Amino acid sequence: MGVTDNYPNGPMGWGVGIAQMYATTDVNWFMSHNRMMLEAPDTKADYRSIDTQMLGLMIQKVTGGTVSNYFSKNIWQPVGATTAATWNVDHVNGHEKTFCCFNATARDYALIGQLVLNNGKAGGQELISPAWMKRISTPVA
Repeated sequence: MGVTDNYPNGPMGWGVGIAQMYATTDVNWFMSHNRMMLEAPDTKADYRSIDTQMLGLMIQKVTGGTVSNYFSKNIWQPVGATTAATWNVDHVNGHEKTFCCFNATARDYALIGQLVLNNGKAGGQELISPAWMKRISTPVA
């Protein structure tokens, strides 16, 4: 996507693009007015907040539910999290801000770390594929 995070420029060290994402009360409008591919898919590994927001909207579209419900069913419950996790939303009953703003307890965050240490498995169940585990654990120059 073509919105720069602009780190570390801008007021108080935040870039203008990322500040607008944090402040928006309409993620769909923001995304529809900032769409353009910066790089061809699968050509350059580069974390960009707007890409994770787009992924959240795709999960919502494909599953027909919220990202929170999908995550709860497929990750949070299988790892044994004891408290509900939430994402901040753009407005009441709105879209989760999946580029940021995930709220959970330290103990439950540790369970995600344990999931990674267990090579993507929790309770004998594979939650993260071996191929993805290899990809996220292989440094990129």
